[in-house]
Amino acid sequence: MSSHAPANVGELTERLLAVSWENHRRTREICDWFGFGLHVLAFDGGRLLRYLKLGSATIGLLWRTRPDVLFLQTPSVALATIAVLLRPWCGRYRIIMDAHNEAVQPFAYTQWPVPLLHRFTIRAADVTIVTNSALVADIERIGGRAHVLPDRMPSPPVEPAAEVPLATPFRVMVVATYAADEPIAEIVEAARTLGPEYSFSMTGRENKLSAEQRANLPANVRQTGFLAEHEYWELMRDSHAMLDFTLKPNCLVCGAYEALALKRPMILSDNPASVALFDRVAVFAASHSPGDIAAAVRDCRSRYEELCRTASDEQPRFASRWREQAEALRRLVLSWQEQKSTKNHTAAR
Repeated sequence: MSSHAPANVGELTERLLAVSWENHRRTREICDWFGFGLHVLAFDGGRLLRYLKLGSATIGLLWRTRPDVLFLQTPSVALATIAVLLRPWCGRYRIIMDAHNEAVQPFAYTQWPVPLLHRFTIRAADVTIVTNSALVADIERIGGRAHVLPDRMPSPPVEPAAEVPLATPFRVMVVATYAADEPIAEIVEAARTLGPEYSFSMTGRENKLSAEQRANLPANVRQTGFLAEHEYWELMRDSHAMLDFTLKPNCLVCGAYEALALKRPMILSDNPASVALFDRVAVFAASHSPGDIAAAVRDCRSRYEELCRTASDEQPRFASRWREQAEALRRLVLSWQEQKSTKNHTAAR
């Protein structure tokens, strides 16, 4: 089990705590900007033992620190449930819950009692962060209070290339983990249709595909295997475009933010949230059929220079909008702390 807490707590106070059971870039970026002391708790083992170990570590951490404000990532619904149930005994902290799509619109984990627990924790949280406005109605219908905050644009460890010279083959990086919401088979068939004028580099562990599937990949598709951080960014920088699809409705994929950070054109799923945020810098596949995916890749190639220019223009606009949305949440957190300070001062008198 490991825990990481940044030394710099930022502009707020040391009584702002963040807990996550996953090492997720979005959580790290948000906590870094706000100055939340982030504890990433991890344990490699079976599900039941993992829940016991991480649950015990979380209870101990909250009992010791008794924060004013707790930021947590959900899923894990187990982490969120523990945080809500423990609040009366650990200082009655405020809860900011960063709800990823799976917590709001379950896709992979729909079995009882997971959706019930998600609804319970969203209602109990003081604020639930969602990545896009399309999810606000779901939070409010559950009885929660929503705040929209997309992913913070990351800072790549490599310098962005102003523009990768257009050449044959047109190089597409496919951001993949082989999760249930990724149309991998359709992407592969689209690549087969497009032929040798296009090449596809697909990230993620190769063995997530069966041996038969790997043997039948077309010549213009290669699996990169799991890439170290620097190698991942280098591949994106050196590709002409980034492709990242999801079957989840209104899901903003991490690859899109990463591509924007490197000023790379992107090919995304045609869901309202993605269109609203990345319309100027992306091409959207009309569906996840091989034909529509191939058409989107061709469109990206034909508009390549235009998309490179608009990606460069959009970077500062995106960063400015994100700061405005984050500042609104920062002001709310400060108001909570002022209220608690006033209450403690009055009680001391």
